[in-house]
This record gives sequence, structure tokens and C-alpha cells, in this order.
Amino acid sequence: MLLHIARPAIAVAETDDPVIEAMVNLMPDYSAGGRLHDLYVNKLRSALPGNYSQLIGSGPSFRSIFFPDWQPDPLLSLVGNTGLDDGWWSGFSVAVLCQAIAEMGSRIRGQMLTDKINADVSSFNGTLRARSSRVYAQVLATTYAPLVSLLQQVNRDTARQQFRESLLSNVLNRQLWYQAGMWTSPDWEMFNQYAKYIALGASDAEVDTLIGELQAAGLPVPSQVNQEGWRSYAEELRNKPNVDVNDIRGETAGPIGRTTYLPNFGGGMPASLPNGNCYEFTASSQPGTSYRGSPSGCCFTGNTRVLGQDGTPVPLWQVKPGDKVLTRDGTATVAFVARPLRAGRRLYRFAGEGPVFTETHPFLNAAPPDPAVSVPMLLALDPRRLAWDVPTLGENGIGTLEAGSLLWTRAAGADRLPVPAAAGRIEEVEDAGDEGLFDLNLATDSGARQEFWAGDGDTFYLVSPEFPVIEEAGAAAITMVAIMEGLSAAAGWTRPDGRRASST
Repeated sequence: MLLHIARPAIAVAETDDPVIEAMVNLMPDYSAGGRLHDLYVNKLRSALPGNYSQLIGSGPSFRSIFFPDWQPDPLLSLVGNTGLDDGWWSGFSVAVLCQAIAEMGSRIRGQMLTDKINADVSSFNGTLRARSSRVYAQVLATTYAPLVSLLQQVNRDTARQQFRESLLSNVLNRQLWYQAGMWTSPDWEMFNQYAKYIALGASDAEVDTLIGELQAAGLPVPSQVNQEGWRSYAEELRNKPNVDVNDIRGETAGPIGRTTYLPNFGGGMPASLPNGNCYEFTASSQPGTSYRGSPSGCCFTGNTRVLGQDGTPVPLWQVKPGDKVLTRDGTATVAFVARPLRAGRRLYRFAGEGPVFTETHPFLNAAPPDPAVSVPMLLALDPRRLAWDVPTLGENGIGTLEAGSLLWTRAAGADRLPVPAAAGRIEEVEDAGDEGLFDLNLATDSGARQEFWAGDGDTFYLVSPEFPVIEEAGAAAITMVAIMEGLSAAAGWTRPDGRRASST
């Protein structure tokens, strides 16, 4: 419908063409702005980059996973008139999808960098609004029926000049409206005059020239739509000024919440991964990686030692897939070695000895059962963050690791028995000299557990890996590398022996 403007129509001077007169007097509503918003959302969906990782070749595209019903908008090519390239649109699409993941990903939510995501989405929208004028003019000319009808009746090259002359010839009318208080929407009207001028074929430079001529003739052009302001006016988008999570919530809720399954090539049931699509999309080297923090930071320095299958201490930086290590229940094979960067995380140890670990690394609680209270299975310096980052580790409780906490300990050697011992004073390590950290994931026999022994010197502590227990992980660990953050993030740092770290 047309907006109601309480004023007489202009009898256009210098022409007796009723079509030009009708075009000058046409005042669009905001429907074309709504259509422009929908066009931007369609472009955003189309621009989602990347593919699922898999063992051979490329997996399905993320667009087909998160936007499975996407079809190109018939007007999609018009978006190119913003001057924003495909890389910009891909970045915008990633930010908005990560906004949806941060809102709806129940397991991964605590790892998403929400403030950064929201700031980037806001910045992208600001850029888009500042470049929407020409696209709006073309959407208006294509979808707003009253203007479409008028444009079909004119030769645009001839009509463009007539349209310009009519605006210049009727400056006096608008001056009178302005003085009488009848020019109630001068910025919106003038912006739409420019849009109609563009629809007739005018360039941005021609619009600037027209504005200068109107001002020289005495027209009080509002500052929002003067030569400096009209390109970024964006009032046409006032009903839906932003493209954000609200535009994709419904269609992405299912893919975001979906549990995926890791293939087990050694037989048995595959391991489940809640929010699996989200973990893959935000994994290292995948599009959303910059919007997700380290999954938990559950790691040790490379010189921390673990007990090999014969009880011999081995530095973590020397451990490789296929090695066997001692666990609480016997031995297990190393499925893979996580090697994330430290990235500024703080490191700690027990009173000058023992392993050097991050604040979320889980230790096994050796406190005896208590019928009066629930005894947590795990302890960490920051149990709340660990529970957020790796929810499955919290299923049996996570308590606070502090001086005096009972931990399972043992000495090196094949036949040493584990004993509970009180933790010593915990101190921060000021300079560990390590930018790369390490953690293990073990392929165990069915029913066995993944906990392993980590320490330094004479005392080794029973610790849990960052990941939930995955029975018979086997070759599925290869797929986990592509899914979990940090497994291939070690590029750029070297091992203590000077060799470049592998992303295996």
C-alpha cells in the first residue's frame, strides 16, 4: 500500500507526461525494504563456506547441513551492487551461524566467544546498511508494483532526464511544503526520489550531481540524504535493520542440536557427539574456529611424563599414536595426541613438583565414598569452566582441586600400587617455556577406562583426558582429529627437541 501524505500532488512543470508526473509523486512504503532484507538473508545462507572433514576427499558442504532447503533468490545477483565480495559474505555468514550455535548449542555453548560473535555481527550489519542504497533502488524497481508499472511505460533514458528536470522545476513546491510543515518525511521522500532516479539508469555520480543542483536551487535537503549521507541512509531497512540469528534460528535449530556419530572401524557401537555439526564447523582450520575458545584447555606441558606400559616415565612430547601407556585398569593404546597451543592459558603444579597442567585438567578424586554427601569423581582448579567446556565429564561430578585434596598417586615402575595422597600446595608456573600443550586420548578394551598416570620425578597422578570416555575408539580417532579443536592447531610451534609438531 502507499503511504498517506497529507499534501497536494505536484503538477509537474516542463512536461505533460502523466507517467513522469505519477513517478515523481509516487511515495513507496517499506515493503521493498522488507524484500531487500529477505534477499540479504538468502545471500547469507548461500555464502556459508566449508565442508565436513572426512578420511577421503571432501565431505558435505556446511551449507547443505545447516541450510538444507536453500534455493537461490531470483534477485540474488542484485546483491553484487553492494560492492561486497564473496569473502565478505562468507565471513558474515560464519559469524551469524556462530551466533545461532552460541544460542542453541547446548553442549558447545560455553566454548563460544559470544561477545566477539555479537560484535562482529553488528559490524557486518553496519557495513551492509551503509552499502544498501543502490540495491534497494533495484529491488524497488523490480518488486514494488506501482513503480514497476510506471517503468514499463517509459523509455528509461528519456524518462531519466525528464524526471531530473521535474525535480528541479518543483523545488518551490517543496520549499512551501517545508515552510508550512506539510513536508513531513523529507528524508524518506528525497531518498526514494534518488532510488527512482537510479531505477531509470542514473549512476551514483549523477545522484550526487542532482543533489547539488537541488541544493543550489534552494531545496533544504536533509543532511541524512545529502551527498555525504544518502548512500548509508538505510531507512528502507528500518523494520528489519539487521541480519542475525533471528533470521536463521528456525532452520538451523535441528542441525545445531543434532547428535552425530563417530565411525568405529574396529567394530562395536559408534561414539556419539552432541552438537557434532557445531564441533566440526568450529574445529581447527574450519570456518568457525575463530569464534570458539579452546574446548577445555585440559592439557599438560610437553615435558610432563606419563607411564609407559612397563611403568617407565615418558615425556608427553615423545608419545605417539600406537604407543601403550599404563592406566588405572592396566594398559591402553594411544589413539591420538592432542597438541593445542597454550594461547596464554595459565599453568600450575604442586609445590614445585609433579605435572605442569592447566586450570581445567581433571584429576581423579581419591576421597572415599560418603553416604551423607555426593563425592565428585573428578577434581579441577576451575571445575565450573570444565563442566561448561566438556559437559560429559561432569556427569559424575567435578569438585575443586586444592591443597589437601585426596588424589590417586603411584610411583614409576611396573608393579607399583596406587595409593591416595593429599595434594600439596598448588602454585602457578610463571615460565614453563612451552607454547604447545599435550593431552592423550586412549583406545581401550571394552569396559576399561581412559585415565592415565601423569607426573614428574617420583610421583604420578591419575588423570582423565579432556574427552569423554569413548569405548574402543580405534580408527575413529582419525575422525576426531577433524572434529575436536586443538588437535591440529599446533602448526607454528616446535617440540622441545626442536622438531616441528605433527598434526596427527
